[in-house]
Order: sequence, then C-alpha cells, then structure tokens
Amino acid sequence: MLFSGAEAASGSISGLYLDDKYYLHYPAGMKMTDGIPEEVMEVVDPHWSQFAPANPLIPHFFGLMFFFLWIISFLGNGCVIYIFLKVKSLRTPTNMFVVNLALSDLVMMTTMGPPVTINVFMQRYWAWGAFGCKLYGFIGAVCGCVAILSMVVIGYDRYNVIVKGFNGVKITSGKAMGILLAIWGYCIGIALPPLLDIWGGYTTEGMLYTCSYDYLSESWNAKSYVLFGFFFNYCIPMTMIFFFYSSIVKVRGTASLFPKKPP
Repeated sequence: MLFSGAEAASGSISGLYLDDKYYLHYPAGMKMTDGIPEEVMEVVDPHWSQFAPANPLIPHFFGLMFFFLWIISFLGNGCVIYIFLKVKSLRTPTNMFVVNLALSDLVMMTTMGPPVTINVFMQRYWAWGAFGCKLYGFIGAVCGCVAILSMVVIGYDRYNVIVKGFNGVKITSGKAMGILLAIWGYCIGIALPPLLDIWGGYTTEGMLYTCSYDYLSESWNAKSYVLFGFFFNYCIPMTMIFFFYSSIVKVRGTASLFPKKPP
C-alpha cells in the first residue's frame, strides 16, 4: 500500500510500502534526497542523491544502538563525575583531567544519542532543520576535540610523574584548571567557524540522520578546514599520546629488567 500524495508532501516517510510478504520497500528509482524539504537540503550534499534510501530496519537498529550507548555513557561517566564531586580526597589535578574526559563524553552522547534515536523513528532524514544540523555538528566537534586533548594531558601527566619523576613540572589544581579552560577555549574556538559558515561547514552524513564536518565539498574552504582538523586535532595529539605512553612503557620495562638492589 502506497502513502497518499498529501502524506508525502507533509514530509512523512513518502513512498514506503509493504509487499505481499510484509517486507518494507521504497519505489524503484527513489533516492535518499527525494522529498527532503528545501531548508534541510541546505545541509545535504548532492553526493547522497545517487543512493537509494536504506531499509528502515537499518537506521532503526542504529537508533537503538545509539540509545544503549547513551545509557552506558550516562551511567559510566555519570558515576565518575559523581564520585569525583562526592569524595574530596579524589579531587586531585590528575583526576580533574579524567573527569573532564568523562564530562566531554557524557555531553557528547547526551546530545548525539537521543536526537538520533528519536529521529530514526520519526523521519527518514534529518528532522531537526539546517541550524539543528550545524549545532549538532558543532557540539560533536567541541566534545570530540576536548576528549582527545584531555587524553593528551592525561598522558603528559603520567609521563611527567613516571618518566620525569622529581624533575618533572608539578601540576597543581590551579594549573590543571588553567589547562582545562585552555582546552575548552581552543576547541570551542576552532569549532565555531563552520557553525558561522566562515571556514568549513557542518552537513549531514551517511544515512542523513547525523551531522558532522563537511568532508564532501570540493571547495578549498571546506577542504582546508578538514585538513587542519586532521593534522591539529588528530595526527599531532595522537603522536603526542604515542610518545608519552611509549616512553612510560620503555621506562617501566627497563625498571623491571634491571631492578634496583636493596641497600
């Protein structure tokens, strides 16, 4: 049974029907971008017009997966934050970095998970408008950047204690707070240009239920931003993390091979 033209025009899952075996189908030749409002097409790249819509069961599966990931994140990261705030002895500079990582993960999954879960059962494409897509991408960019830089400073803190020892720079609570404010300031600063359409952009991706960096545009403006993010928000932080932990492993390995003799 086909949906009526009125239902299609209203933005429902137009054209979806059941065959005689109760399998869901879209009409032959239908594309992912068919029936999407003009306002939403602002954040949909023409690249996706060459693909047919996915079977509704596929986005439904991922919608449920997003929901359970959010529950796990909420419980796990929520416990970390609660224990840190509840137990005074745990409020150390090192744990401030760990809690910051938990906070960024919690914010990301809370803002990324439920909207997608609701969306996949409500509409076959992004349902929250063009600005909603940009805001979704912005929050994801900020939290992702904060998470990876938090892992960098956690690695540095461990490197500072284990490898440098007494020669290392002591990180106080004040210094830790300054580092965290710098991380959030940097991540918000570099995530703002795409939100304001100054440099780069945010757009729908995949099955058109999520939004992220515009990595499909052929313009140098978009490409240069993606390259910047790849090198400064991924390659350099990952290199630093690798250096810190490989140095720790090297020191610990040497200590285990050549233990100090008791006096």
